[in-house]
Amino acid sequence: MLNKKLVLYAKWFYQCIYIICNVSKAMATAKEITLQMFDNIQKGTEFILGAIPMDKLDHSVDGKSATIGDLAFHIATLPLGSVLITQGKFDKFPPIDELMKAMEPYLGDSLENKDYKSIFTKSCKAFIEFYESKSADEWINSTYENFLTRGPRTYLQGFYSMQNHLLQHRGSLTSTLRSAGIHVSLKQYWGMMPYTS
Repeated sequence: MLNKKLVLYAKWFYQCIYIICNVSKAMATAKEITLQMFDNIQKGTEFILGAIPMDKLDHSVDGKSATIGDLAFHIATLPLGSVLITQGKFDKFPPIDELMKAMEPYLGDSLENKDYKSIFTKSCKAFIEFYESKSADEWINSTYENFLTRGPRTYLQGFYSMQNHLLQHRGSLTSTLRSAGIHVSLKQYWGMMPYTS
């Protein structure tokens, strides 16, 4: 009788271990897939930003909406900005000079040169390093709060929130570029090839 109970207990124990291992593997896979997908998004965004001519920075679709320069700057600094906010560096939206000071160690002289592609690449490096430093379990189960979240948010939610925000503005930038005669296409948008005029 005792042996039967021990065998049943051992089976139950190993089943639990098996389930835990597979859940952990699924969480790790979710993290890996998310990062792999972002790699393609980053490449496409770099191609879009690389298509911007300096003489078109003040162009907007109707003279009232955001300019190419405004959209490019916002997109380029968005990944880094989201990390600084997630880390609790600010308790409200900071003035632009305070934000630039916080970003300078990561972006260097790219900000002064308006090299939006370079800014974005460096911004993404900080973003990816921050999220790669979190374990697969932390992505799913750990939460953070700041002045934007209005309550606890998982790191996975934070990652997708920034990514969705980025894609929204990337679409706006693409439309604005096309209205300026810069005919970026899906080949750039999806990171297939750089823009050539």
